[in-house]
Amino acid sequence: MKKLLLLSFISLFIYTSCDDNHDPSYEGPKHVKKYSGDLAVAWAKLQMTISRTTPGFNPGLATRAFAYSGLSLYEAVVGGMPGYKSVASSMIGVTVQPSNTSFIFFPASGNAAMASIIKSLIPTASVAAKAKIDSLETVFNNQFIGEAPADVLEKSVEYGRKIATVIFDWSKTDGSAEAAAKNSSYPIPEGFGLWKRTPPAFVFPVNVYANEIRTFVKNSITLTLPPAPIPYSEQPGSPFYNQVNEVYTISQSLTKHDSITVKTWGEFPGNFTNALRYQQIAIQLVDDANLTLDLAALAFAKHGMATNDAVSCVFNAKYKHNVVRPITYIREVLGYTTWNALNTTPPHPEYPAAHACVGRASSRVLESIFGTNYSFTDRTHESLYGARTYNSLKAYSDEAGLSRTLGGIHYKGSVAAGEKQGEKVGDLINQLPFKNFGH
Repeated sequence: MKKLLLLSFISLFIYTSCDDNHDPSYEGPKHVKKYSGDLAVAWAKLQMTISRTTPGFNPGLATRAFAYSGLSLYEAVVGGMPGYKSVASSMIGVTVQPSNTSFIFFPASGNAAMASIIKSLIPTASVAAKAKIDSLETVFNNQFIGEAPADVLEKSVEYGRKIATVIFDWSKTDGSAEAAAKNSSYPIPEGFGLWKRTPPAFVFPVNVYANEIRTFVKNSITLTLPPAPIPYSEQPGSPFYNQVNEVYTISQSLTKHDSITVKTWGEFPGNFTNALRYQQIAIQLVDDANLTLDLAALAFAKHGMATNDAVSCVFNAKYKHNVVRPITYIREVLGYTTWNALNTTPPHPEYPAAHACVGRASSRVLESIFGTNYSFTDRTHESLYGARTYNSLKAYSDEAGLSRTLGGIHYKGSVAAGEKQGEKVGDLINQLPFKNFGH
């Protein structure tokens, strides 16, 4: 695999270093900010559709795919973004930005990169889905005719595809396939207060070895690890007993509004859960704000990497601390043997809350694009539960975390810890060297 990566880097270096002859009347590419972000939004929407309709392409795979596709788009257009620079170069260790941008029409390179990387990242996509990818690529290519000479457009397409190849080859070394292969052999620990499989299906745990998957920010798993949770106790009046009893008490007096909040942030068919819900919000925000291509590419790159890293960070903490779920304690310790959470409890340990962690990582990086007090209306599940209006970006991630306590899945302390961890993950992504301060 290392040899394959090296060959990809060498190929890209040779390609971007050459001086190609083209129409001398061509004045060179405009700044990417001169172009609409519609291209980025259209590709993100199509990727979401394919992710949700491809059998076996689970939420973890989809979250990972959005991270690498977002990075690919950014890398394919950043050469036309004065003041910005490649971030993949420092991650991979090889320069991926072209040394000569005079023959690159960046919207065309971004278009080609997205078509290529989505096909690579979703290899089991149907024939019809792949045809939609080809069709969307053609639609944009036809729009570019006349924007640059034919040979420039051709070279731009080649460059975009080479970027996608480099990113995809690098993605294959992140350890995700190896982690998934190990999952089924995990020896579930047994003992006082430890997590155990939960009713009704008693599903085997998922994402056990997420800590072995490479993150986009080095050491983010260690840097964001939350403190130890409240010590386990079955003693009435103890802090642990009280936090579980609080979940039970809340479950007995849920309002209609509470129930809708739980359901709108719950699990949905078609892979539409957790990180993908946040991706849908990112798509809507970029689309509604009519961002230019530079900011749209930056938003999707940051958001994809943040949600991806948050998943690894939060699941590392979950299996490290291995805290029992409310449904187990409420039934076995409190004695309410038929009690059920409003939503089915996910198959992994309780602390910290994943919805809260991934959601806050999502809102934190989007704040760097839109600002902290950006208000919007989320219409993701409007037909089912109505639209949700928020006065800030943090408000949607706060509500997502709250929904897990209302739904009987998480203790309030686990939600708070998840939010803090997610904010740290988002800050680490925001601190990546996107800006070229020497410009």
